[in-house]
Amino acid sequence: MGRGRSRAAGKPAPRQRAPAPPPASRPPVRAGLAAAALAAALAVYAAGCWLVWRQTPIDDAYISFRYARNLAAGEGLVFNPGERVEGYSGLSWVLILAAGDALGAPPPALAKGLGALLGAGTLLLVGARRRLPDLLAAALLALSFPFAYHSVNGLETALAAFLVAALVLVPPDSAARRAGRHAAAALLVLTRPEGLAAVLLWTAALRIARRAPLGRHHRLVAATAAGTFLLQLAFRGLYHGDWIANSARAKLLPLDFALPAGLADLARFVWHAGAWGVLLAAAFLAAVRPAPEDGAEDAGAAWPAARAVGLFLLAFALALAASGGDSFPLWRFYVPLLPPFCHLAGRGLARLAPAAGARRERPARLLAAAAAALVVAASLAATVPAQRRAVAAEGTWVRFWSDVGSALRAAVPPGTRIALCPVGALPYHSGLPVVDMLGLTDRHIARVAADRSYVYPGHQRHDGAYVLARRPELVLLANGPRVAAPGDRFPWYLVRAYERDLSRSDRFRRDYRLAHLRLPSGDYVQLFVRRDAAGRIPALLS
Repeated sequence: MGRGRSRAAGKPAPRQRAPAPPPASRPPVRAGLAAAALAAALAVYAAGCWLVWRQTPIDDAYISFRYARNLAAGEGLVFNPGERVEGYSGLSWVLILAAGDALGAPPPALAKGLGALLGAGTLLLVGARRRLPDLLAAALLALSFPFAYHSVNGLETALAAFLVAALVLVPPDSAARRAGRHAAAALLVLTRPEGLAAVLLWTAALRIARRAPLGRHHRLVAATAAGTFLLQLAFRGLYHGDWIANSARAKLLPLDFALPAGLADLARFVWHAGAWGVLLAAAFLAAVRPAPEDGAEDAGAAWPAARAVGLFLLAFALALAASGGDSFPLWRFYVPLLPPFCHLAGRGLARLAPAAGARRERPARLLAAAAAALVVAASLAATVPAQRRAVAAEGTWVRFWSDVGSALRAAVPPGTRIALCPVGALPYHSGLPVVDMLGLTDRHIARVAADRSYVYPGHQRHDGAYVLARRPELVLLANGPRVAAPGDRFPWYLVRAYERDLSRSDRFRRDYRLAHLRLPSGDYVQLFVRRDAAGRIPALLS
């Protein structure tokens, strides 16, 4: 037994396997290569903006332009002089455009140029760290046709996307960047009605992902957003006499009615923006199993920021879907989600790049990367042509309404009131006072119960009797049919569902008659003129 014990004692202990070292973060890409990659991404983005440049701004952008022009002219923050109704969606954007207009920069040109620059700035924010995941994210954002289109749509979409990227993707690792986050939070509240929700949802996502109380900086950022919201609320109550923006009130719908349509719209956006699910899977992987290079929100924090970005995207997307979606092409409301989404997708795709020394993994990973690139390319080839056709159709309408507005300015006396639904380009170019039949700039219609007989976001509220009681001299129905000669009959089948209560009323048939306005092209637009006002507008042909 002693011999056995001595042998056992003398037997060398089994070799213990040393714990594997944690995977190293990927080093930054060399400065020259990173600069070339970002330059290529900016070139692709610029090409996308160029493709849609003539099709923008979209019609709703002209609402902000008219507010900005009136403010610069000293009329106040109003759509119709003398009517204080908050029909714009972004106060900060209107103030920027008004300042530019006062300095001689026309709002449409300024909005498109500034939007293009903000989109480029968002790309640079996404790729700022010069690591492979960030450069991939910048490339994905540059390839997004909705991002390019809505960067130059004339609205505050590009500014909102830039602010979301600054809030979510820029780490607070210096005094300047922490101050920048405060500025981004405050501006986001002033730029979009859901701005406060975005800041609070990001703060909540940080808290949940971290599983620990938030630091002082994050609490102060949330306080900055809340304080800005309260100041805006006070201004809104004192100046506009309301506690909710009229543009938001007109579009808010009962949740049981809006959410199904909004979720369907969100699903279409995710499917197309996610390259048929490939980018969505990559983003999900990065959020659920973050890599060391995915970074951390605070210096020395033990949890990865990628998880917080994923939670924020999920919560904010659902909050936006509750609005019911948007009537404009290419998912305008969801575009500010693209920078953080591409941030996560780039991190997921970077897993396909083999690490240094991992020769066994290289063929499989390269094959997976090639397959992902092929799916992304195929999805772009399949979806972009259809998206361009939708954009072109929208642009054709806006150019037509601009022509009608210019013709009205030349043909009818100033002060002639017109009732219509497309309250963007036509009112901007005509300069006429407007009765907004959908309520964006009308306090009464914004409070009418939503019509649930159809689904068309932003077009659910109407009141034909109220519109006729305002006694507009002109009424535009069916978006203004274009005809070749004044003798053509009006196409009543084109009247929209939200116009039928007006068009079918006895008062309308009694008090209004069909008229034709000649356009610069030689065609005519059909509209209706109040019978007792027709003699004062000889340019309108019966």
